[in-house]
Amino acid sequence: MVKKKEMSWSDRRPLQKAASDGAADEANGTTLRWTIRMLLSSRLFVLVVQAASNLLIPDHDADAFKSVPSATRGGSAIDGLVERTLGGFARWDAVHFLHIAQYGYTYENNLAFAPLFPFLLRYTTALWMAVVPPGWLQQRSALLITAYVINVALFCAAGVLLHRLTLVMTKDKRLSAVVVALFALNPASIFFSAAYSEGLFSCLTWLGLYLLYSDSTPPKGTIEAAFCFALALLTRSNGLLNCGFIACALIAQLFRAITTTRTNLKRFAVLSEFVRVSAFAFLTAFVVLLPCFYYMHSMYKEFCVRSSASMTREVQLLAEVQNYVMPGQLDRLSWCNSALPNFYSAVQSKYWNVRLFGYWMLRKVPCFLLASPVLVIASLASVKTITSWLSKYPSISLFLSDRRSTFPLVVHIVFMATFSLFFINVEVVTRLLFSSSPLLYWYIASILCDRLTMEQFSAESLQEYSLFRIYRLFWSARGAVPKLIVLYFLGYTVLGTCLHANFLPWT
Repeated sequence: MVKKKEMSWSDRRPLQKAASDGAADEANGTTLRWTIRMLLSSRLFVLVVQAASNLLIPDHDADAFKSVPSATRGGSAIDGLVERTLGGFARWDAVHFLHIAQYGYTYENNLAFAPLFPFLLRYTTALWMAVVPPGWLQQRSALLITAYVINVALFCAAGVLLHRLTLVMTKDKRLSAVVVALFALNPASIFFSAAYSEGLFSCLTWLGLYLLYSDSTPPKGTIEAAFCFALALLTRSNGLLNCGFIACALIAQLFRAITTTRTNLKRFAVLSEFVRVSAFAFLTAFVVLLPCFYYMHSMYKEFCVRSSASMTREVQLLAEVQNYVMPGQLDRLSWCNSALPNFYSAVQSKYWNVRLFGYWMLRKVPCFLLASPVLVIASLASVKTITSWLSKYPSISLFLSDRRSTFPLVVHIVFMATFSLFFINVEVVTRLLFSSSPLLYWYIASILCDRLTMEQFSAESLQEYSLFRIYRLFWSARGAVPKLIVLYFLGYTVLGTCLHANFLPWT
């Protein structure tokens, strides 16, 4: 009996017949409705698990950032309901984001968190709170409601974009559907509902990739992607790596000119294309980096030039109690004295011990074990994708000139996984990779598709399936690997939600 050869997701593209990138399905809304239904049902599931665990399990007294205490005595019944329903989404880093949204950047340790998400919370809350009668809601409750609603909307948008990006890259509707189901209950699921920036970052990153890879006229898509990546960089610092996607697309454009131009015009055409690509590289770098530089300069002025005298008394009192570093305390702000002040690396090193082997301690072994599944998957996905290049590209010139090459995706995931393993708090690698790398989802989805028959799961019958029925189908697929995938995804979703909601170590 001949064993069926498994295909990586990248092997599928030339074998699948495209249906105008899913235009037939999207015309009647079937795929879009199914996608949103899957994503919303997963958010409802996480909400219920969070509320139940927050009610039944006592909060751990964690050594985490503490914001200005809410005036609980003056809170309304609605405030109490919000706390019981959504309180588990305001843990760990979410406390920083909610604090920044309410009070601004008041302490040095707040500087580790990029500004776009908390500013989005602040101004969106201000819009709808303008019509709410005074005394109905405290500001913290309003911000928490806004964070949850925005993150659910962003999660749905990110899922739709991931589906469309997968169609663009693979032309495989079945694989794209499996990717949606995987994203709906991914192992970092709690962070897409909590007041974290993962949903916003995924949405912006995958929109940028979609614009970059689906564009038939490269200059337009490149500039549009640059704007998305600029906003992603204002959402999370690892958004800087997205510049690599644009760089690779521009290099592919240049190599395509080299390989396709007629010999007698080649020198002039290549030179012309080189000038054009260089101009676009400069322009996109300017678009991506300028907002970040402006933000860094603003924070330098806020902390190194101004003082904390204008801040509210409650903010100053909390700093005294918790020994937080405030603006203007130059004797405690060593980075202010640098020739090129870089507060981000200084703050990460000071408060989170971010340095080579800084997290390699015996007591952190459980964190490494929790991170090990995604590191293994990232390694296997990279090896599988690199192996597929050998059959897909008969020459190096074709590889270098492919605008939709997966090369930058492999470099991206390898760098993120390696950096997380050796430099940062390794437990965050799960949410870092599942919120930024489509390669993870494509690899896992290809494994499941190879083990499911068309009778078990076809793109045409999507509207008949609920999310958990799909996971039952995954479980029934042949072999042990699909069962391990289901246990990993559902187990981390439930366990992670329960632990995170009660200040237990799931960050």
